[in-house]
Amino acid sequence: MSRLIPPHADSGALAGLGLLVIAGSLVLALGLGSSAALLEAQATPDPVQTLRNLLAAIRVGG
Repeated sequence: MSRLIPPHADSGALAGLGLLVIAGSLVLALGLGSSAALLEAQATPDPVQTLRNLLAAIRVGG
């Protein structure tokens, strides 16, 4: 019977690549959210609006 997963996947390389992609996506989302928050920020940023910007960036980046 043939294997469904190729033998090179046993090394964890695919899992590592997946984790790097997820981490990169989170960093990008947080960066976009914080830059959007900085552009809209006044002298004192509203924490609720900042959180909304971060969540919107995560939805777009994810």
